[in-house]
Amino acid sequence: MVYERQRSVNDNEVFKDGADVAPTRGVLFFSVDKDGKIRASRSLVDGTIVIANSSFIDIPPSGTPNFRKLLVGALGEDGLDDGNIDLAVDGSSNPVDFFIEAHADYDTYISKAVLLIAANNVSLKNFGHILRANVPIGFDLKLIEGPDTSTVLNKARTGGDVVLQSGANNPFGDSNTAFEVVSWWDTNDAQIIHIPFNEWTDEKGARLGRGTTDKLVATVNDDFRSLFEFKIRIFGSRIFPIS
Repeated sequence: MVYERQRSVNDNEVFKDGADVAPTRGVLFFSVDKDGKIRASRSLVDGTIVIANSSFIDIPPSGTPNFRKLLVGALGEDGLDDGNIDLAVDGSSNPVDFFIEAHADYDTYISKAVLLIAANNVSLKNFGHILRANVPIGFDLKLIEGPDTSTVLNKARTGGDVVLQSGANNPFGDSNTAFEVVSWWDTNDAQIIHIPFNEWTDEKGARLGRGTTDKLVATVNDDFRSLFEFKIRIFGSRIFPIS
């Protein structure tokens, strides 16, 4: 035990983790073990002890580095923020992949992906400004977890396809500018589309297990070179094992 602290408790108090405490006055003890986990117990006036251990709060011990760190970056041809990160490329003859892959040293959790599709006169009925007829195959986004593959976006040929398949999250704008930032860069507008992995899985998001071949892959199968910009930014966390 690293330290122990106590304070008086009022009637009908409920522990932080939701464990209900009997309505009796007494003393509430907090202790922190070597892993930085808070444990709570209550010494009641009648001599009994109630222990709340249904869940614990993560608090890194003083002086130690964080085991959970921020993850932010853009999908690239060679990995996160690595190589070309602009998906406005020609994948019509040879599909081009942009990805983030699992790391050897930490677990990667993807909470959210944000797509930016910028062009002159973007529209949800087109892919940016590219007519649907000129996007014959469509854009893919897949989560690969070992032998299992989950298709997040399947052959999306328009901005509307991307919005619908990703769940139409965080909408903004009106009927003419839905998901659109007007005049984002000079005469170019931008569609901003959110994909909330942390709403589909658990609160941390989609996990790429350390030391595995897990990855999130976006594949361009058509010619997107006329787009002003097309990027996918990833938000999440890196969780290191506690030594």
